[in-house]
Amino acid sequence: MLAFVLHRDSVIAIPISKKKEHVLEHAKVWDITLNKEDMEIINEEFPAPERKILLDNV
Repeated sequence: MLAFVLHRDSVIAIPISKKKEHVLEHAKVWDITLNKEDMEIINEEFPAPERKILLDNV
């Protein structure tokens, strides 16, 4: 999902982790290539909200 978010215009992702292994895992996102079909499938499964919503601060 991080790769999906980073491929979208005007969207910012701020992955957070306290564990080194998770930070290294996040860095692997740049090795992921999503094609147009991948983006369409994800957009269909997880549509953008139609209004502003508050996000959970995990």
